[in-house]
Amino acid sequence: KLFEMGICSVHEPGTDQISSDRYIDLYKKASDDGTLKMRTYLMGRVNDDPIEVILNKIKKLRNLYSVEKSRLFFGGMKFFVDGSIGSKTAAINGVYQNGSENGVVLNDILKENAAISIKNGFQVIFHAIGDRAIEYVLDFLREETDSSSDIFHRIEHCELCNSNILNKLKECNVKVSFQPSFIYEFGDKYIKNLGKTRVNSIKPFKTFIDNSIKFSFSSDYPFSNSSPLNGIKHAIERKTKSDVEINASEKISLYDALKAYTILGAIIGLTEKYNGTIEENKFADFVILNKNIVEDGLENSEVMYTIIADEIVYRKKP
Repeated sequence: KLFEMGICSVHEPGTDQISSDRYIDLYKKASDDGTLKMRTYLMGRVNDDPIEVILNKIKKLRNLYSVEKSRLFFGGMKFFVDGSIGSKTAAINGVYQNGSENGVVLNDILKENAAISIKNGFQVIFHAIGDRAIEYVLDFLREETDSSSDIFHRIEHCELCNSNILNKLKECNVKVSFQPSFIYEFGDKYIKNLGKTRVNSIKPFKTFIDNSIKFSFSSDYPFSNSSPLNGIKHAIERKTKSDVEINASEKISLYDALKAYTILGAIIGLTEKYNGTIEENKFADFVILNKNIVEDGLENSEVMYTIIADEIVYRKKP
């Protein structure tokens, strides 16, 4: 299904439904028997296993399942900091519209586990949506990271931003993974829970570009449509399901949205040496569409072929 949508690689944040040990073994099995065709950047999660156990396991596996050798490769550690705006559990400054809630920061041993991961040389990836949660993460990273390190860390979602956050993102060299389809899927809830003024701070794509803060696009599947073509459309239009536009000044071009799904996605995943652009000495991973969307627009565009490592993994039926 993902190949049909033109996806060649994914960043898989794991699951809390089973132990990290078990889901890593499931991916290993799929890689070993050749059924894992998708390039998969797999993250570790802390659940049933002590963090030292999962970190040591990933360290041992990195040489066997490296980007160069395998479709499966191991990335950083994923941590949850807050919830979502729709459920009013994202940690925000102030309170939600028509209520007294301001969300929750899930900080039980979070800092300790994230600090251990950083000391062991791991990239850390934080689910942080509200501005209070994002500032919490950035303040932590400012204390814990070595400015001379070449490892940068990530925030998934980073939805509600302010100028203070922009400054701290640059200071800490933190990259962001946005989900443009959320504007369409959940935008009406954003307006309801944040109000018409504050919702303008949601996903400021253009401001990030203007401030040279690198970000990629993704879907957070299955919570929104996983199609990159769909995500590009929502990044350009910034409209909700009820056709309300959220901060038109943050719209970006089709070209910039395309970059966020390709080379910037590779940069965020630490694989830009191998994929993200079509050029000599990189993987033969690419998609063929039925039209040139940069010149002719997205309308009626569709994926005809998805190719990974020179193998056609999806071909549109006649």
